[in-house]
This record gives sequence, C-alpha cells and structure tokens, in this order.
Amino acid sequence: GQPGCKTQEELQVRIYRHFKKKIAYWECTQLGVPATLRFCPYETGYLDAAKDCVSWRQWYWTPTVAPPSSP
Repeated sequence: GQPGCKTQEELQVRIYRHFKKKIAYWECTQLGVPATLRFCPYETGYLDAAKDCVSWRQWYWTPTVAPPSSP
C-alpha cells in the first residue's frame, strides 16, 4: 500500500515497504502529498526492519503493515 502521507506519523516514519516489489519502497516527504515510489540499487532489496536497502544475503521476509493513510 502506498501511503497517502496525510499524517505526521507517516512523515516521521518516512519510508514504507512496497507490498509486492522487494526492491521498492515508498517515501513520504511532504504532508498531504502521496508517497513517491523509490527503488533499491542493483542486487539489493528493501528491508523494513533496517529501513534501508540491503544485500540479498541480509534480506529476509517480514509481514507487511498497512500505512495509516492511503492516497
């Protein structure tokens, strides 16, 4: 789920995992503006626990959590 970036909480958390693409994440940068889709560099995946892109050897599955709002 793409965050709507409608709450202060979403701006504080800032980065949210993409539900289907392991190499992508959403970034909230401005209140009231839907999140921007970003992609990890080659040979890395987004790890929500680290809030960063990590090598595939470090990556592991985590359950998805819906953001507080949607666009």
